[in-house]
Amino acid sequence: MLLAKTDSVYLPSGTTDIMILGGTGAVSPAVETYVEGKLGAGAVQRVGGANRYETAAMIAQEGVEAGLTWNGVGIASGESFPDALAEGSAAGLQRTVMLLTTPDALNAHAGAALDANKAETETARFFGGTGALSVTVENAVKAILGM
Repeated sequence: MLLAKTDSVYLPSGTTDIMILGGTGAVSPAVETYVEGKLGAGAVQRVGGANRYETAAMIAQEGVEAGLTWNGVGIASGESFPDALAEGSAAGLQRTVMLLTTPDALNAHAGAALDANKAETETARFFGGTGALSVTVENAVKAILGM
């Protein structure tokens, strides 16, 4: 577990490895350097893309590799955090993953992740009303998944 705000870090005793979720714009290089200094570079992994949408797709894949599933994937806006925050909890309870997209069009990273994993995906959940996720996004997801 790593709790970080700006460059202050709390690293619980007994921690042996860390996965930093987010690029350097979300979690500073200073945090990564600090943790590497405490645990060793081999114990620190960063999962972060060029933007929040790519990062979410990368985190979803890491989640699947750790035992989560694509079935029931949650789709939330990456522009406003409340729906994604609620969806993250729901996804965790369902042991599934979440992707972020822009409100008006399915983000390319989310679309690619859905397409690559459509064989494992029977259902998808949309978080937020049509102001958060347009019908265009919903239709694009359904088209990729063959719904």
